[in-house]
Amino acid sequence: MLKLFLLICLSITVSACGDNTQSQQPELTVEPVQVTLLEQYRNQAANVLTIIYANEGAEKLEQESAKLVELSQLLLNELAAEVPQCKRYLTSLNAAASEMVNLSVEKIASDYLNGHKLPNFNKPICYHIKEVLVHGATVQAIARQGLNNKLEYKTAELDIIEAIAHFDQVEAELTD
Repeated sequence: MLKLFLLICLSITVSACGDNTQSQQPELTVEPVQVTLLEQYRNQAANVLTIIYANEGAEKLEQESAKLVELSQLLLNELAAEVPQCKRYLTSLNAAASEMVNLSVEKIASDYLNGHKLPNFNKPICYHIKEVLVHGATVQAIARQGLNNKLEYKTAELDIIEAIAHFDQVEAELTD
């Protein structure tokens, strides 16, 4: 009986000691990182370029370039407020974006890269903002038509690089 009593006391003592290392360590909190729309666009453009370099296929490229076009549209809305001289131009462009993503590469080039379907603009930044959207939509159209040879991959690559170059111009003008 004494052995049983000692065994119970020992069990209670051991369980009372337990592992209390958690309570001794300070609690760490991780603050969520806020990513701006500009950073989101840059990251997605880099992602699209990586997909092209990896030859991941038309379906993947179309999906990811569609995300880039969506970010471009959000950027258009934000920049229309920040650059009031471009508001009319960017509003027209944003209205055309839903139609643009369903057009052929040739039609996007003739109507939007050349600007035939858009009003005139007053500031160069308006042009650069347009190019960010239009080149993203062009990559999406190239992917939708299928990436059947190296030339189509190269064309998509050059379009996304051009979109990034125009994006760099937009960022530079916004920070001036």
